[in-house]
Amino acid sequence: FNIIYSSGTTGTPKGVMHSHSVTATAAAFASEILGAGPQDRLYASSKLFFAYALANCLFAGLRLGATVILDSEWPSAERVAQMVQQHRPTILFCVPTLYHKMLQAGVAAMLKEHGIRHFISAGETLPSSVSSAWQKATGRTPISCYGTSETLYLMLYCDDDSGHLKPTPLTMFRYDDLAPDLPQRVWLRHPAIARGYWQRPAEQADGFHDGWFSPGDMFLRCDGWLEFTGRNDDMLKIAGQWVSTQWVEQALRAACGDSVQELAAVGVKSNDGLTAIAAFLVATPAQEETAHRRVAEEIATLPGHKRPRWVHWVQTLPHTATGKLQRAALGALHQQSGAGN
Repeated sequence: FNIIYSSGTTGTPKGVMHSHSVTATAAAFASEILGAGPQDRLYASSKLFFAYALANCLFAGLRLGATVILDSEWPSAERVAQMVQQHRPTILFCVPTLYHKMLQAGVAAMLKEHGIRHFISAGETLPSSVSSAWQKATGRTPISCYGTSETLYLMLYCDDDSGHLKPTPLTMFRYDDLAPDLPQRVWLRHPAIARGYWQRPAEQADGFHDGWFSPGDMFLRCDGWLEFTGRNDDMLKIAGQWVSTQWVEQALRAACGDSVQELAAVGVKSNDGLTAIAAFLVATPAQEETAHRRVAEEIATLPGHKRPRWVHWVQTLPHTATGKLQRAALGALHQQSGAGN
């Protein structure tokens, strides 16, 4: 077997053990959903230590006999645009943060002139505002996907603006079967599911069972499909009501528009021991006043249990080496700020 490490967005990275045989199913999503073949050119902005790029671009491309474009430089909006101009990929794999940065840098519209058939987004939630702006700029809706280091390949995808996720080829899913109107933990089954964690018996017992894997993320049922609502620890009970920090983020993002570059909401404990929401935002340069006003106005409209109690304006948000938001670090930032009540 081989080991790939999880990104560590919620804590210490885990060594995920995969059998070498997982490469046998590498091309299922690319061939059956994207219609990819030997004529295609695949380019992932993320590095190959990220399961997203390793499995869905490199392994899939090699299995298809397609061209895989590799880049030794660290990705940026301008670098991705340069690579597209030089190498003309037909399928582009990026994380949502980079799609957003390409929109802000004004390079998204240029990409539609270079023959890209599919824009794939994974690694974190693709905000609907970014998806809509991307479709407007390029004429193509990004395919929003879900996968983990433990699943290696993309397990769920949405190819329209509904936000409803469907299983990719060879993927099965089931629920814990609790209250159907509340977000629930989901279990996934696929030939590429990992064998387990390296020397992490407690986490393995919690996440792996009889060939099924549960990533600890929460989903709502939507007429047989799924809607991602966040990790298990993103679901907070405030004033006796369940709140998803993802819902709070979506509301703030829709209100802020381009005046905010990045934002995140997390649950923290106040000095009185009660759970509340803290929001972290990065204002777009020269739009700070607009950003502050829009955030204040939107928070005032939210129901009491969904309102962030603290708003932190910061220069940047912490990210992992794979470019994903490091949510585990935000609680520490909140504590360092001295906020409590």
